[in-house]
Amino acid sequence: MTQKPEQSSFAAHTARSLLIPVKTSCSNQCIFCSRSQLSGKEETPYSSLISELKKYPAQNYDCVEIGSDEPLNYKKIRELVSHLKASGFHDIYIQTTGRKLSKGDFLSELIDLGVTQFRIPLYGTTADLHDQITQSKGSFDETILGLKNLFQQKIKFSIHTLLLKQNLHNLPDLKKFCRDTFKKRLEFNLLHPDSEKAIEYYRCAAKFSDIPLDVMNDMEPFLPCIHRNKRIPGVQKEYTDRVQPGSRFRLERHKLPSCKPCLYFNSCDGYYLQYFAFYGTAEFQPIIQ
Repeated sequence: MTQKPEQSSFAAHTARSLLIPVKTSCSNQCIFCSRSQLSGKEETPYSSLISELKKYPAQNYDCVEIGSDEPLNYKKIRELVSHLKASGFHDIYIQTTGRKLSKGDFLSELIDLGVTQFRIPLYGTTADLHDQITQSKGSFDETILGLKNLFQQKIKFSIHTLLLKQNLHNLPDLKKFCRDTFKKRLEFNLLHPDSEKAIEYYRCAAKFSDIPLDVMNDMEPFLPCIHRNKRIPGVQKEYTDRVQPGSRFRLERHKLPSCKPCLYFNSCDGYYLQYFAFYGTAEFQPIIQ
């Protein structure tokens, strides 16, 4: 059974998406990722995945997205895409490192099978920086080649990055690089803790006050007290169903006692205790008027 869209005073539009987390090995070993590397024998069983998908009819969704580790390493990725297409999903997205898209024939095959869009992460403008974050030598060159192939194929794709301590200094240049090279607006995402200890989070999460101003101004508003110079109402909110729910742990957000008088108290989601513990709470001042 699918879930109803979350009710929110922010919601101007609801996009219905289905996320399929596929467990498999990843081509990168990113410094911010807590998930262990899996062998091929520990992949998500294809038969159980197809069985689970019967609970999520295509007519209930605007799009389906295959994600988690590196979906393009999944041995049954071709069969999965073909099944989704035959089941009536018209918009099929894949989250990927982009490295395997450096092989043009493989990209063409995925497009022919029914993939309509790709989401690619890029963490820096140089191989030294990107490969330092992915901990995988050669990952930058392969990802860039994959992006160039996508650009030449004229298929939809987006480029996103994470705001990390390690790449904050390079983000303005990365924003310009994506615009000039691929005609794309770079999407900026925050790192979220995905475990109670959150060792990777403490190692990598950027402090809000350290984010370059032109980067902060280009981000979608995520907290009213951080984005004081932006209108918050009207932010689009998506709801996403997950095949095999609970396959990835995600911590809840919390509000501070000092948040109570804020004008946005009822509509704001708050933030993570891990951030408060590491960086303090001085940045989170309530908006009174």
